[in-house]
Amino acid sequence: LLAPRLRTWRSLRRASTRLFDRCAALVALACDSETREPTTMAFGIKDLGGLCLIPVLFLLNKDMLKRKASIYVYITSFVSAAALIFGLFAVIALPFALYFAYCIVRYRRPADPEARAAVRNGDGVIVEEAWWGFAFLPCPIEATSRSNKGLIYFQGALVDHAAYAPMCHDIAIAARATVVVLKSPLRMAPFGARCRAEAAIDRLKHVNVWAVGGHSMGGPAAADLLGLDLGGATVAGLCLHASYLLHPLPDLETPLTVLQVLGSCDGILTKEKGEIAKQWMPAGSKVVEIEGGNHAGFGAYGVQTFPRADGERTISAADQQAAIVTATATWLKTLGLVSGRSQRHIAVEAPDNPRLLKRQSSSMDWLGHDASPFSPLARRLSSRGSMTGLKEE
Repeated sequence: LLAPRLRTWRSLRRASTRLFDRCAALVALACDSETREPTTMAFGIKDLGGLCLIPVLFLLNKDMLKRKASIYVYITSFVSAAALIFGLFAVIALPFALYFAYCIVRYRRPADPEARAAVRNGDGVIVEEAWWGFAFLPCPIEATSRSNKGLIYFQGALVDHAAYAPMCHDIAIAARATVVVLKSPLRMAPFGARCRAEAAIDRLKHVNVWAVGGHSMGGPAAADLLGLDLGGATVAGLCLHASYLLHPLPDLETPLTVLQVLGSCDGILTKEKGEIAKQWMPAGSKVVEIEGGNHAGFGAYGVQTFPRADGERTISAADQQAAIVTATATWLKTLGLVSGRSQRHIAVEAPDNPRLLKRQSSSMDWLGHDASPFSPLARRLSSRGSMTGLKEE
């Protein structure tokens, strides 16, 4: 019973080893005989190749196919083919995976301590933090001054999302709009972009006109959301900070306005790709170039060296940030009011209830997290008709 099976197995192994004997002989000729023994090297290649080439020779040799092969040969061939495919995939993908892991560890840029300090309540904004990132909500005294517009902002590659807190904080105040900074896995904006954007939109239901944007890699990641159903939200704008489009924009039912802010000393963006991307910009797009600004000046994370060295900034970081805030806030104000969800204007006043009185160090420091107009406590007060801490119109 075993003799036919063994003969089939031995013929397959002999055919494969003969083929690899020739390959091993060529490798042995190229090998230095003084430093490494050719016979040992040839023996290793022969044994490994004899196993991997079993399914290939079994399928290509018609004489072997005519023989009655046992189930053992089929199983062995399948396992060998799977090992061969996995080995080839590992050889090709492993260097890329190792390089990606090295870049994440070596070139990741943490946010400056001053930038992290901007993620707090006060100075005219309320901060809403969640698993998807954080949002700056302006706190007008009058209900009619609250805007129904919002901006979803994506971080640059390998940059801490908190590095954009000072800029987005100032944009929220200047534009009187909600600004969301998303926190991406592994600090790569394309990862989990849609689910995080949908979660933020679902949380901030008072906004019915959205714009998406980001810095560097975050710009194309934001552009990929255009044309998708983000919980029924209306996306009317695209903001590109030190970035450009990587492909044409999809056909949209809602008119789209695009803002592109660049730095004249940017050493990361390539002019050739930027010229190609201009043809994909829709008509009426606004392009602003900051004289003396560089790539890293759009955030607060220090000097950027990946994927190449950034240009040297000729203006101060504060001046570049101020120019970015002015251009973005002015553009954000021009987004049209599109009918969507019913807008809820909420005016926040200092509460008389001592349980809600968190801090009184400044005129806006009383706005603790529990006093947010979107917190469960605020919704309970509003449902009871209480006008003590929150007034809804």
